[in-house]
Amino acid sequence: MTPALIESHLPVRALGVRALGPCGPRSDHRYPVQRIRRWELKGHTGGQSIRLTTNEWYEAAQLGDTYWLYVVWDPPGKPDAERLRIRNPVKHLDHVKREVLGARYYDIPAEAIQAASAKQAGVRQGRT
Repeated sequence: MTPALIESHLPVRALGVRALGPCGPRSDHRYPVQRIRRWELKGHTGGQSIRLTTNEWYEAAQLGDTYWLYVVWDPPGKPDAERLRIRNPVKHLDHVKREVLGARYYDIPAEAIQAASAKQAGVRQGRT
């Protein structure tokens, strides 16, 4: 998918990679494209912060100038949606990023809660 084609669509989120060129003239070997472009697309309501996952941010840092962030403000079905792109977002946005630490929790199955409650009720009634 070419950048022009990407800009004509309004996806909510996608990761794209252009990495290999055509096969060599004498073999099936595919040579790397000189201008590799990897991108992350984010669609969001205009004027609001976007979120990159930790993995997306680390990937952007690792890939440097070959990584592009495409942001589409107000994408759902709006022809006047604003499209922005930033090459190497870590280089240009690191000073303004804010790390958000998610809530850490434990998931306990309902069946286990019922079993533990029944067991404790038996102990309280003198049963073991």
